[in-house]
Amino acid sequence: MKQTVKTLLSLSILGLFTIIYIVRKILGFVLFPVILPLKIRHNMKKRQYIDKFKVEKVKIFEWRYWDNAF
Repeated sequence: MKQTVKTLLSLSILGLFTIIYIVRKILGFVLFPVILPLKIRHNMKKRQYIDKFKVEKVKIFEWRYWDNAF
């Protein structure tokens, strides 16, 4: 009896994840025309942010210098 319950439970969990996977694939296919421009816009914003805060020359100090200074 317990083995049957465990088997049914594991099959129902597997079925649930299968349904979720299929629904996600269908929604991804249907919503692709909406998602693509949003991804492109997000990448453009990210590139602008990186260009805005990019530093050309950064001077890096060694920790040994700071340890000896104090």
